[in-house]
Amino acid sequence: MQESQMNRARIVILALGFAFGAALPAHAAGIDDTLVSCARMANNAKRLACYDAAVATISNDAKAATAQREAEMAVLAAEQAKADEAAKKAAFGGERLARGQVPAGTITRVDAKVTEVLTASDGMAVLVLDNGQMWRQTTGVALPPVRNGDVVVITVASMGSFQAELVRQHRAFKVKRIK
Repeated sequence: MQESQMNRARIVILALGFAFGAALPAHAAGIDDTLVSCARMANNAKRLACYDAAVATISNDAKAATAQREAEMAVLAAEQAKADEAAKKAAFGGERLARGQVPAGTITRVDAKVTEVLTASDGMAVLVLDNGQMWRQTTGVALPPVRNGDVVVITVASMGSFQAELVRQHRAFKVKRIK
């Protein structure tokens, strides 16, 4: 008797399964496969587009909602493009206004020691520093004797230039970095 009860239970379960399956829309089984396929996509934009396309197949309301969102996104993209173009026009020539200004958070001073003093072909001094940098003198002022180990302070000067100060000699002059 127990075996016949088990068979009846199996028949009831199968019947319910068939009835439930028949009650689902035909595309509901396929939507699961589509969603799993979407979930496997590594690219965020492609995955989202896949989900949007899958949702649009569920019902007419879902399709209308997807179309409305896409229309709103197109309007937002057009507004952003106009704003970007306006910002470009507003910034035109502004790079010259900011010349010599240092952005916040930028280092404006470097302290180092001279490891070597070279002379360029035009007679200007080239300072090799212990931090690996090389700075070339750009002004024609005569420098006092510079020795290895002398401390030099490089700072940001006006109009985007740099100034070197030999601390021991109390002498400052314009420089540009060459390495």
